[in-house]
Amino acid sequence: MKIKELAQNLAAGKKSSCYFLLGDDVTARKEALQLLKKHFLTGEDENWNYMEYDGAAGTSGEFLSTVYTVPFFGDRRLVVLRSFNLLPLEEQEAVCRLFSSPPPANVAVLMADTIDKRTKVAKTLLSQAVLVELTQPAPEELPAWLMDQAQRIGLHLDHQAVAVLLETAGHNTSFLLQELEKLKTYAWKPDAGASCSVTAGEVALLASTGEPEATAYAGLRLAEAVADGRIEESLSLLSELYALNEPPLRILGALAYHYRLLLAAKSWPASQAEQAAQAISVSLYPMQKAFRQARTLFQTEIERALALLSTADMEMKRLADQKGYLATLLVKLGQRKTPGADDGRQYPVYHY
Repeated sequence: MKIKELAQNLAAGKKSSCYFLLGDDVTARKEALQLLKKHFLTGEDENWNYMEYDGAAGTSGEFLSTVYTVPFFGDRRLVVLRSFNLLPLEEQEAVCRLFSSPPPANVAVLMADTIDKRTKVAKTLLSQAVLVELTQPAPEELPAWLMDQAQRIGLHLDHQAVAVLLETAGHNTSFLLQELEKLKTYAWKPDAGASCSVTAGEVALLASTGEPEATAYAGLRLAEAVADGRIEESLSLLSELYALNEPPLRILGALAYHYRLLLAAKSWPASQAEQAAQAISVSLYPMQKAFRQARTLFQTEIERALALLSTADMEMKRLADQKGYLATLLVKLGQRKTPGADDGRQYPVYHY
């Protein structure tokens, strides 16, 4: 189900003891968590009964202990496990025992950017938990999504204003939400009540150009999808970058940068993402993501990718069909072994 269906089910009293939030849309993830908090925790319960754990830490024990502990205050706890897909396989299987023995009072929320749907664990999750898909709205869905988000904060946009905002700000949902808040601040008047509106002309005057942000975001998603072996998604994101007029050589540079971050992450202890970010002068957020993804890759895989990228840099500069070459390269980079005992995705081998 999508976010809208989750909201409808919760409002109708259809609740579960376990939810699986699957996808990499940060905006949708925040919205889903807010919905779950609103319906399962009331008043000050969130201060006492909302707990988060991170699968990148590599253990499920504390998460499961909290899930099965009766809360001292309030009726239930909401217990979140982020990055479920980064847990070792045996830890993922331990978490899936939730379905044979559901927690009597608490609600478990498992989150993953992606998961290999061929595995037994994934099949258990997808059949037993309430699945909420956290995907970016398709281009044709964005106008309705934008109007809905505007309505939630008390801002009215007509169809023309929505079209101008999308044309100006791009399709990055996080950036669009920032623009909506800015428009609401501009449009609000003390005597306007809870709702206000802006015209297409005002949007054209106030909205920021979002293509640089959209390009950077799509480039990051592309690099992560390639390193994860999500070939079909990688090719789709490549088309998205071409639609934003991003040159093939610049995309190649972004891929090389991401793999260099992954290689750097391998040389630091798993708990020192902040120190690594400071040492090589990058923002903490991309370094944290690199640390998590590096756990799912062998160092030899990263080195192989960097070698392919280095060769591509030399060859693409003398080719007429750079786009075709880059698409072929993405397929090569995304080729990963089938999950098994020798695959770093399921049994991480750390080279720190």
